[in-house]
Amino acid sequence: MEHILVQLRGLPAHRMLSIKGNRAVIRCPFHANGFERTPSLGVLLEDKGTVPAGAWHCFGCGKHGHFNTLASELGMKLLSRRSERESRSSVLSWGDSFKESPVPKENVFKWPKSMSWRGMPGVLLGKFGAESVCVGSSFLIRLPVTYFDNRVGHIDCTLDKSPNGRSYINSPGPWISSNLFGFDQSRLGGFKGRPLWIVEGPRDALNVHAAKCRAVALLGASSINADKINRIQEIDPPVVVIATDSDDAGDRAAAALTDLLSSLYPVRRYLFKERNKDPADLVHSEIVRADQNAANSVRTHSYARKHRRYA
Repeated sequence: MEHILVQLRGLPAHRMLSIKGNRAVIRCPFHANGFERTPSLGVLLEDKGTVPAGAWHCFGCGKHGHFNTLASELGMKLLSRRSERESRSSVLSWGDSFKESPVPKENVFKWPKSMSWRGMPGVLLGKFGAESVCVGSSFLIRLPVTYFDNRVGHIDCTLDKSPNGRSYINSPGPWISSNLFGFDQSRLGGFKGRPLWIVEGPRDALNVHAAKCRAVALLGASSINADKINRIQEIDPPVVVIATDSDDAGDRAAAALTDLLSSLYPVRRYLFKERNKDPADLVHSEIVRADQNAANSVRTHSYARKHRRYA
């Protein structure tokens, strides 16, 4: 519907509008203070079966509704009231149609050591058990998540960064709330006595490991809890380097981690020179420099650690 597209195009630039087929994608105003890193709210631009144009669904927070709800939130002009048959269930069915569902058949192979992924070398990916997943004509890279060598879940990643959608899809299950990507690789691998970096995403952790340092990924800035703190204690590093993304969500995560970990370990915060950067953006020499500085700070200052587990 032309009215919908005209209204969306009138939104401020920070809404990051893009058009993808028969839907528009913008930053959701209902979570992350309206400044999520990757736009995740889709708006249908034309009728789709029983679902009316203007129906929207956010894949980040799960909210959904008809266009007027979104228009009211963002100060756009409202549509005239349409038929009552445009029910809430219609919007739900549209949102569900875009959700990932189990694929009936997929071919899984070991990731080739000769092939890199978004700057990460294939040899490193092999150490993390990376797999190549072929579904029809689509390819993904699958990163297993393990806990004491037991596979508890995995992360499917698009081969290129998705500008308008999700680049990472976690496998279903409760594992996500209590596990860290890179746990076993950081627990082992000759890292005894070395700092442990705590980052948000799997590619962040991989980049730190590519610099021959160690890191675990929280798998989300908001997924900090006692179970994940216990996982860090099981690795038992001499010092922790907090390197969450340099955005508002990353700042909140860093503050929460500092509160929880400062009574257990020396904590160092890596500060990016620019906003909206993450550890995957760092060159290896900078990671090594920061890692060495964190290690030296512990060697030159004695620190009595309290060893206790969170209930």
